[in-house]
Amino acid sequence: MKALLLSLKIFLIILGLVGISFFSFSPLGGIIILLIVFTLFISLTIAGKRRKKIERLPVLTENAEVISKHVQVAGSYLLTNTYYYITFKLTNNVRKALLIPTQLYGTILEGEVGLLSYKEQGKIIKFIDFRKN
Repeated sequence: MKALLLSLKIFLIILGLVGISFFSFSPLGGIIILLIVFTLFISLTIAGKRRKKIERLPVLTENAEVISKHVQVAGSYLLTNTYYYITFKLTNNVRKALLIPTQLYGTILEGEVGLLSYKEQGKIIKFIDFRKN
């Protein structure tokens, strides 16, 4: 993941240099390219900091029951993303809806009980694993 972020940042630097050279031909086009590069660079930096923050969190493991599953499709007619969520009920009756990797979504069924592992701090919550009993 770190290599991917580094590669993307290098690509954005190159694209920025192209934008600067394009500026002499079309000032408006050069400004637009530089704004896009700047926005993407900031977004990647924020994403990297969030990922590091999540990595430092302790893994919490609790008994849980699968209460429900749902799918969210977001985007436009050109590009859509599908997000898979499972809601777990913990032993203290707290419910947590977690974003689940696509490959695991079909293997976990409603009503199953097991050990849920996740990381959480404030609004940041990340699914780690669910081991059925």
